[in-house]
Amino acid sequence: MGTGINVARFLDGVTYNQVTTEQLKPRMQQKISELKAKVIERTERVATIQKQYAITDSAMVEIVSQFHRDQQRGEQRASYSNSLGVQKSDNVTVPEMAVPVGVIANLLAERASIQEERELVQKLELIETRLTNMRYKEDPNTGQTIQVVAVHALNDQELRFFGFDKK
Repeated sequence: MGTGINVARFLDGVTYNQVTTEQLKPRMQQKISELKAKVIERTERVATIQKQYAITDSAMVEIVSQFHRDQQRGEQRASYSNSLGVQKSDNVTVPEMAVPVGVIANLLAERASIQEERELVQKLELIETRLTNMRYKEDPNTGQTIQVVAVHALNDQELRFFGFDKK
């Protein structure tokens, strides 16, 4: 069922994907703030889960090792043990606790997301600090170097990421 409208011809010459540095920088700063808040939220969630199941950092390393070994062997477990226990300040050890495999998978996914988001924040901060409002180019008529407004071409995914799809 065709409409008879040639959309490609209709949109020929439309440059919806070009934004100036003045338009882009605030959106980048907003996205950086959102990502930093998400990292904090995820980190708190991981800490809460680890506290709930009495998983120390050393126990987490052991549980993750067991989890990955089991995955490589094609084995499945319902739960893992924090067999290393938790040392309290008065040298009392909390009893061993079973940690469901879903909790371990969730912790691993959260930690991976935290790492990805931290790396993205670093990249965005680096780019944001290097963006300038003006750029230099050669005037084709005179050959002189002139200043022009810096314009950045973003693809559709980048436009949505920075919120340019919303008013």
